[in-house]
Amino acid sequence: MSISERTIELEKLLRKLEGFFGFPGELELVWWPHIKNIEVADNMKKTGMHSAADGQTRGKITIYGPDYEKAKETLIHEFIECHLLAGFVEPYVHLVNKLFEAHELNAYKSREQLVRILTRFILREFKENGG
Repeated sequence: MSISERTIELEKLLRKLEGFFGFPGELELVWWPHIKNIEVADNMKKTGMHSAADGQTRGKITIYGPDYEKAKETLIHEFIECHLLAGFVEPYVHLVNKLFEAHELNAYKSREQLVRILTRFILREFKENGG
């Protein structure tokens, strides 16, 4: 089977997974079979081009390496990580964001209170010292 035929088969597997788990066809699949050297993948990781040596998910699943069976395994792994396990992480992300918002609001109120106090102090000092 040629690389393009295998790529089509990987696409079919992705759509089958999406259909089986009831997710819309929102993920894009890219397979780079010519990148087989882990050092190349690591270098790409360092430059921010992807988040894992074998695959990634950010609206797209990118698979690196020439081994078709490993590519199928990586596709399934990344799909599960993207869709099924995301539900475990999202509540914590939401919680952290809410904590951050609350902290920002408190920090803003504290800064404003300090600025008001300092402003009154400076005005009083200028008034008392003829400034």
